[in-house]
Amino acid sequence: MANARKRPPLIFDVRSAAEFAVSHIEGATLYAGDIESMVLIRRIRSHVDHGPIVFYCTAMERSQTLADRILHDLASAGLSQPYVLAGGLIAWANAGLPLVANQDQPAWSIPTIAKRPNA
Repeated sequence: MANARKRPPLIFDVRSAAEFAVSHIEGATLYAGDIESMVLIRRIRSHVDHGPIVFYCTAMERSQTLADRILHDLASAGLSQPYVLAGGLIAWANAGLPLVANQDQPAWSIPTIAKRPNA
């Protein structure tokens, strides 16, 4: 069997435009949380060859809220369930993973936070 080509995730940053301008994950698209679910679905469908849908914000609250809000609409449109980046951008940065930073903005430091115990 031939190796299937791994499709890249479709990553949406659900923070504000100002937060996105300071730093974001490479390849992420800014998603204004006030747009309708159907607008997001059209945007997702415009990326024909995408892998998993991933939402992230600073600490996971906004991205989880969005995922919960549009889950039914995505399923009704035949799209896969979205993933939420665990721990958000704080966990990403604390893990030493790369961020795209705007050179015109002051450096952005993300404080280390204590991990929540597993429930």
